[in-house]
Amino acid sequence: MSVLTTHSASPIAVVAYSVDLGSATAWQAGSFAGGIISIPTGSTLTSLTFYHSDTEDGTYLPLHDASGTATTLTCAADKSYVQPQDCNSAVHLKVVGNAAGTINWSGKTL
Repeated sequence: MSVLTTHSASPIAVVAYSVDLGSATAWQAGSFAGGIISIPTGSTLTSLTFYHSDTEDGTYLPLHDASGTATTLTCAADKSYVQPQDCNSAVHLKVVGNAAGTINWSGKTL
């Protein structure tokens, strides 16, 4: 379960990602119109793959775009990225990365 707090009128989730889906933390994205993913300084993360579920404790499936391509994000430490648009319709999300660690996610409320 992710931790959601309010900061500067924008909810923030500190999300644990892992190299395996079972160790990744879920966060509720369904109440938001997009989000920003920030990679902490010193992170070795270079890629994220997104998974979705209708319930937080449900089965997470790989998220694909309309053409069937997996929803991924190439990233680097000390940078922020707009969450992939395909994630905007998801209710709950998890991410799997090339290494374990945390990312910061902030969402814009609807």
